[in-house]
Amino acid sequence: MSIFLTGGSGFVGQNMIPELAAAGHTIYGLARSDASAAKVGAAGAIPVRGDLTAQNEAVDEALARCQAVVHVAAYMDFNYEKEKFYRINVDATQELLKRARKAGVTQFVFISAAAVVPGSPIVRLKESDAGPELPKALYPKTKALAERHVLASHRPPFNTISLRPPAIWGPNNPHADEMVELVEAGKWHWIGGSHQVLSMIHVRNLSAAVLAALASETGWGDAYFVTDGDRRSMRETFGRIFQVMGHDPG
Repeated sequence: MSIFLTGGSGFVGQNMIPELAAAGHTIYGLARSDASAAKVGAAGAIPVRGDLTAQNEAVDEALARCQAVVHVAAYMDFNYEKEKFYRINVDATQELLKRARKAGVTQFVFISAAAVVPGSPIVRLKESDAGPELPKALYPKTKALAERHVLASHRPPFNTISLRPPAIWGPNNPHADEMVELVEAGKWHWIGGSHQVLSMIHVRNLSAAVLAALASETGWGDAYFVTDGDRRSMRETFGRIFQVMGHDPG
């Protein structure tokens, strides 16, 4: 099928496009700048010039060629720019839902986040046991609100689904580079020993979850946690990542 994908120039998108393309799909990747378009094209998608917060005729034309949308893009930063979080994560998602339905898209896959469910610690939580409360922090709160709009829009033949990954790891992850910089500067610390269990998902496993959703005839209209499926401590996970990158955090 043909898929319209947002966030294609980011860490997740650049890893996901080749996986979707290898499965035989044609990918149209939203790109805000020339640099983003180059990254999207290099990953194997057809660049579509446009802005998530100012969706245009080019977006509509691409959507009209597609049967599915995979909405990866989101604003995530450690600041308190409330307006920016809501404009990108909530309002833009609502606008994309409206345009996708109007264009005749039949499948809308939303990449949400495990953090949309508040609380700590969260251990082996089932989707059916998650409460209605919203997180307090802006990123998970706005992702949770966007997810609600996505699931409320599920009205066949317009089918929607939400995938909730925890921390995502894999090739060319800028967060891994930032951690290495801390190690090299002698500023890395294992807080509390870092033996706490942290759910993770490799970006290729997240791509596999997207492909599974697109191929499924059931399960639409709901949200699903997706993980690597094993239990590892933060120290084991990040320690092994440092090791393969040639660094010893001490």
